[in-house]
Amino acid sequence: MHDPDSLSSKKIRLPVLPVFLLRPRPTPRKDFSERAMPLDTQRAVSYRSRMSEAKTYQGSCHCGRVQYEVSLDLEKPVLACNCSMCGRSGTLLTFVGTDSFKLLRGEESLSDYQFNKNVIHHLFCSTCGIKAFARGKKQTGEDVVAVNARCLEGVDVGALQVQHVDGKSV
Repeated sequence: MHDPDSLSSKKIRLPVLPVFLLRPRPTPRKDFSERAMPLDTQRAVSYRSRMSEAKTYQGSCHCGRVQYEVSLDLEKPVLACNCSMCGRSGTLLTFVGTDSFKLLRGEESLSDYQFNKNVIHHLFCSTCGIKAFARGKKQTGEDVVAVNARCLEGVDVGALQVQHVDGKSV
């Protein structure tokens, strides 16, 4: 056995590292807001947001009994609400007028759930239970459709801008 005290008297030589390895590396930015971008990038983002336009997407529930087509702009943020309904289901919502939404099939497969002020028709497929969209009215009285971006084909929800809404407090 070795005596632990005998180890402390030995000198250990560490290798000499090149200077560039000793310099601290810059940490990558985690703040992707426009203020964190260079000015020319800010201008490009601003121009792109003004020039973004609606695209047509296909959406459906899990089993496919409810299918729709919607024209919307996913360059704008989608909403993640923390109310008792949205917080449990994890919907990412974007709102469109009824003229931008067309239910292709499945009206007979939709079940309606209302709560609180009974203003929003939370529609879900009676077969698979997925809430692909909801219907309601704006405060102005205009009809509106809340589309669940998670149910749109070909959309990478991880790439969407998400705006968090405190629906619990409303």
